[in-house]
Amino acid sequence: MDIDLTYDKWGRLRAIGDIPIAYDQMGSRPCALGPFRLRYDRMGSRLRAVGDMGIDYDHWGSRPRALGEWDLEYGRFGTTVKRVGPHDVGHDWHGSRVRTLGPFAVSYSKWGSRPTQVQLSEEYASLPDELLFVLFLVLYWQEQQSKASRERLME
Repeated sequence: MDIDLTYDKWGRLRAIGDIPIAYDQMGSRPCALGPFRLRYDRMGSRLRAVGDMGIDYDHWGSRPRALGEWDLEYGRFGTTVKRVGPHDVGHDWHGSRVRTLGPFAVSYSKWGSRPTQVQLSEEYASLPDELLFVLFLVLYWQEQQSKASRERLME
């Protein structure tokens, strides 16, 4: 099954297939994934839950360590997610772009700047909520890392 990723004119991810992504009034962060509310911590900087699937962070509070019941595993330098629960996360050769995520294969735009489509393996007739959450979160975290890298370059 092919699932298109739709963006608005400001480059924000607006839909995963037919599931819309809503943003807050300022338009700076997503607040809903279809019918599922996204919750942030009190300071509003860290995503704490997608629907009823909570996100726990390490003791420094800088890196997610669990998504619901699923642990996250990181690569050698601790910045690249390598596994979310039972789902392996494969990256391109320099590690900045997710290429596979469990049953998903991720395709990028012509210039490779953003994901445009994901292919879900044929064993799934539809997109289960937990896989939707994992897909959204991995793409969200990838965008956050990319944004932080761009900001560091601008300093």
